[in-house]
Amino acid sequence: MQVPGRVTRQILLLSLLVMIVPMIVFPEQFGFRLGQASFRGMAYEFVFYGLVIFLFNRRASLWQLLQISGVCLLYRFGIGVLFGLLITVMYSMQLTVSLILGMFSYLPAVFLHIAAAPFILMPLIRLLYRFERRPQRLAEPVRSDAPPTAEPHQETGPVSLVASKERGYRPPPPPRPKPTQNRRPTGDSKNTVKEVNGFDLATRHVGEDASVQLVTLVDAEGLLLSRFARGDMDAADYAPYSMLFFENAQTVLDRSGLGVSEKMDLIMATNRVILVRDNGICLMVMAERRGDDLLNIRVNQGMDIVKKYMTERYGDNAAANVEKTYVSSTQ
Repeated sequence: MQVPGRVTRQILLLSLLVMIVPMIVFPEQFGFRLGQASFRGMAYEFVFYGLVIFLFNRRASLWQLLQISGVCLLYRFGIGVLFGLLITVMYSMQLTVSLILGMFSYLPAVFLHIAAAPFILMPLIRLLYRFERRPQRLAEPVRSDAPPTAEPHQETGPVSLVASKERGYRPPPPPRPKPTQNRRPTGDSKNTVKEVNGFDLATRHVGEDASVQLVTLVDAEGLLLSRFARGDMDAADYAPYSMLFFENAQTVLDRSGLGVSEKMDLIMATNRVILVRDNGICLMVMAERRGDDLLNIRVNQGMDIVKKYMTERYGDNAAANVEKTYVSSTQ
């Protein structure tokens, strides 16, 4: 996966900052003694990285936590080496002594590097590791208008059967099987197997525009609810970016105090991306730039279909009921 330039610049800038700050106060100890390299200290550091990553990404597996902790440990060693090289240049110290100070001994710099490492690498970690939650299927709601099925009450035992025969009771004949009607499938053969839900109906409605290449519908947790794609585009690769667009834009909006964004329309040289979110559901449409304003109308209609379907199926608390439980058949 290609790392965006914004993430790379952010990591480089923060890394430079955590190296320069200890250089300003070097060699002030702030009451600390010179530390020594030990496996116990590195083990504590390893556990600290795993704990921080787990607090911010509860869906991470144990193997992912071990991998990310190792990456953070290597990154901290790299920052320590660069800090030691800066000490060598600024104070004309021996290279070996400077490297030991930067990586293990000068505790003010070491503690700062350890505390900042997982937070500096957090944007890169979220891009490289997809912490997907195992979806659970909702139980079909019980219809109130369905007649209750009463269990037949039958008396067992030889005495009851004999008494029934003496009274002239005859068991009712078994019901005749209803004749099966041969119905011809209409439309898509997949629709005859399983009814199309509102999420799939919305993505297909937007995808009817000839300029549309990809349509994804995700919830607030990034779970893919429905998709529509043309060609060899994989919706699973593009779906996580829909919420990332809003998160990055919200950072700028928070600084300017403009509120919360609900719709975005990005126009590139040959492509166009439209994003709409409402009540925790995000709809992303990737299309060709040649598309006209009718595409916006289809996108708005698609969101109306989603909102109507969620209200009818889950009631007023639609976002809370569908989150973490609904899985759409996107095959």
